[in-house]
Amino acid sequence: MAITVYIVRHGQTLLNRYKKMQGWVDSPLTEKGIQDGKRAGKILENIKFDKAYSSDTMRAIRTCEYILSENKVSGDLKEPQAMMEFREQKYGYFEGSDSPQTWMLIGATHGAGSFKELVNKYPLDEIKDFMHETDPFHESEDSKTYWKRINSGFDYLRKNHKDGETVLL
Repeated sequence: MAITVYIVRHGQTLLNRYKKMQGWVDSPLTEKGIQDGKRAGKILENIKFDKAYSSDTMRAIRTCEYILSENKVSGDLKEPQAMMEFREQKYGYFEGSDSPQTWMLIGATHGAGSFKELVNKYPLDEIKDFMHETDPFHESEDSKTYWKRINSGFDYLRKNHKDGETVLL
């Protein structure tokens, strides 16, 4: 069985613009973020989606709605089904913190002073684990917790879609 999944990241948000950490904490789309969604919609306007899903954050829901509003072939599909399984990584203590400072703090004990240096030296799963270890409350998601949640969302898609269907996520 095979389904086709188009994965699109949400448009720019206020916290993105200010270079703040944003995983489970939500902030509104900026004007650029709204245009990002509409531009993605134009690119995907002739893809027939059988169903649309998004994270349950408003930034993801709104971006998906902008994409669907531009679509010419998906009929009356206008709203995504929101699923917490597709949220971004939970950053725990670091939610809303200055991104460059956060990555410098997380990378300090691993010989990296920035996110770019971290990703050049370590796999993303190790970086998730570094963040979890550095979080004083240990509430940020480690890689095992993150993938368990995300994979449960993909299991849902596999169980609820027929062979050949196309999904927007």
